[in-house]
Amino acid sequence: MEVIPGSDTCENCGMDLQDLNLGAVNPPAGMERSILHHCISELNPPAPVTVSQNETVEGVVKKMNNRHHGAVCVVDSDGKLVGIFTERDAVKRVAAKQVNISVTPISSVMTREPATMRIQDNLGAILNKMSDAGFRHVPILDGDRLVGITSVRGVLNYIAEKALS
Repeated sequence: MEVIPGSDTCENCGMDLQDLNLGAVNPPAGMERSILHHCISELNPPAPVTVSQNETVEGVVKKMNNRHHGAVCVVDSDGKLVGIFTERDAVKRVAAKQVNISVTPISSVMTREPATMRIQDNLGAILNKMSDAGFRHVPILDGDRLVGITSVRGVLNYIAEKALS
């Protein structure tokens, strides 16, 4: 029997885990394997559409529409990620509040300090984060450098392709 390092008791209820018989464990296959053993880097996440903090909402929305993207990453003058602007932001923070899009900077309606994932994280981690927080798009970092953005659709398409092959 393989011994896996960790706690001998449940941290929540104090139950003894040493004598717990889980039976034979089969290695993951198919979709489960895709989720647990594949990294975000294998998605080849597309380079994000980036905009500066000073661009107007009007200009950003046109850019999103022309490129058929549901989100853009907002960066500072050094290219560091400072926010994200999504279709949801356009509805809740712009349209619902009747913001003047031709003069309002994107920095005033973006989501600041967005949740991110690391390029080496597994697909299960990103799906969990998206599901728990209700995100559809997540910027991807390599260290502190913005390298991509992925969507629920991108992750699910990859998993479906790998699970079926």
